[in-house]
Amino acid sequence: AHGNEAAALALQTISRMIRGGIRHEDIACRYEENLFLLIFPNMPGRVGQTRARALKDQLERADISIQGTRLPLSLACGVGSLPENGPDVWDALKAAQHALAAD
Repeated sequence: AHGNEAAALALQTISRMIRGGIRHEDIACRYEENLFLLIFPNMPGRVGQTRARALKDQLERADISIQGTRLPLSLACGVGSLPENGPDVWDALKAAQHALAAD
């Protein structure tokens, strides 16, 4: 609704928040156009869910604007975990996608 400038600002804000909220050993990447994948090695799924909720809350409180218009940001999260969701990374990814669809 606000054009490419707003989309770029939103992506920059999201990226900065992710970068500021992960550990040295964590991995963050853009997975698809508007999806990010965060990998938290050696972290129980419930802790990952807590961190995802905290990031969601932080992002929704972000105060960013374009030409005086506040840009509301939101985040939907899906969390998958090994070995809780299966024996390999694809099982965890499928679980995260299913949780994302339910969010």
